[in-house]
Amino acid sequence: ATPRVRHPDGRIAGVRDGDLFVTDTRSGRTTRLTRTADAEAEPAWLADGRLVFVRTAPGGLPQLVALDLATGAVEQLTDFRA
Repeated sequence: ATPRVRHPDGRIAGVRDGDLFVTDTRSGRTTRLTRTADAEAEPAWLADGRLVFVRTAPGGLPQLVALDLATGAVEQLTDFRA
């Protein structure tokens, strides 16, 4: 199982059914951040809580992406090739 990772402000990032979710523990609201055919895994927070990093595997190759929680922007940080 992919671990859930708690940010100091109380939000929890976790993977369920291959997609990334963030739960605000104060409000109880859960937001789905990804909806892809690739299985995300190993979420991690940027210290200030603006970004969540996650491992994904488009085309079968592992990549690291950053998701901006304010804008919804997704940036692929690595470009591993076969």
